[in-house]
Amino acid sequence: MTSNSRLLNSSVTDPFFNLAMEESILLCYNNSSFPTLRLWQNIDSVILGAFQNPILEINLDLCIKNNINVVKRFTGGGAVFHDLGNLNWSIFIPKHHYSINKLLNNNLSSVFKFLCKTILEFLQSIGLDSIFSYPNSILVNNKKISGMAGAVKHYGVLCHGTLLINTKLNTLNQVLTPLNQNSQLKINKRFIRSKKIETTNLNNELQKPIDLNIVKNGLVAQFENLLNTTFVHGDISNQEMKLGKNLLQTKYNTKMLIHKS
Repeated sequence: MTSNSRLLNSSVTDPFFNLAMEESILLCYNNSSFPTLRLWQNIDSVILGAFQNPILEINLDLCIKNNINVVKRFTGGGAVFHDLGNLNWSIFIPKHHYSINKLLNNNLSSVFKFLCKTILEFLQSIGLDSIFSYPNSILVNNKKISGMAGAVKHYGVLCHGTLLINTKLNTLNQVLTPLNQNSQLKINKRFIRSKKIETTNLNNELQKPIDLNIVKNGLVAQFENLLNTTFVHGDISNQEMKLGKNLLQTKYNTKMLIHKS
């Protein structure tokens, strides 16, 4: 069993800061880094993929009216809605780690399929059958309960995803409004488009509430099993914080998102 893996159980719910830290942690990886598991939540936010246009994906007027943050992450994939009923999980792994080294010769979907075993196993442990749906989703009863995105940078690999526990699904459906692919609006084909799919919560499927700490502890145990390691509570390093604050000021803010899309 490998050791020194780090668990970051964040209490910060600012989506701009959290997305900046996701990028910062990955960019700070080096040859001596060990896996890091980060568990975090955001207040009401729409998180766009790196190659998306908000006009094509979301009801921006409704977001503004309801003070719903709009942030563009640095990883690809589609738009998602975050609130305190959703748990975000992020696993950072050095490229040389035995568990994913060979998978990187294929594509990120291979990494998603491998790492999402943790979510599938956790769901099984609480009595829910689930499946991986190519390229980056987990379904329960044909409804999406988790989606993933990722990136490979320098020395590290990131896979981060959602897990809907008690998310406001009505709000999710109102703000995520991907434009019909057949729309007459002239669309630049370089933008990645989201796919509309029905979503569900853990609480809905279990027909009872589940404690957030049970979910967090369950995910930690599953990642420990998959990566053959032990996660120890740790802190963000000074280097990660410094870079994260710089990214927060220069990249992760709503004005730049709207005008640079």
